[in-house]
Amino acid sequence: MSKTVPKKDAQKPFWIKAIKKPVIVEMREVIPTHKDASGEYEIIKTLEGDLIAHKNTSFVIRGVEGELYPIRKDIFVKTYKLITSEQEAQLT
Repeated sequence: MSKTVPKKDAQKPFWIKAIKKPVIVEMREVIPTHKDASGEYEIIKTLEGDLIAHKNTSFVIRGVEGELYPIRKDIFVKTYKLITSEQEAQLT
């Protein structure tokens, strides 16, 4: 006779809320280096490989360790707030 192993309940993800630390990043407009049917774009070399930043829909961010990555403009507006040099001085 074989023993039946009871099935474990499928684990459900447990989500924990968090907020980003106030970390200063730099951003810039896309500098197009290529063009195709979808429009002008720039290829950004990231830690994950080459990513495309489209001129009309993306910005380029320089992270806290100097890494570059594209971000959609609508996501940038929801996630970041532009600051002045005076505000930056208060944060550092």
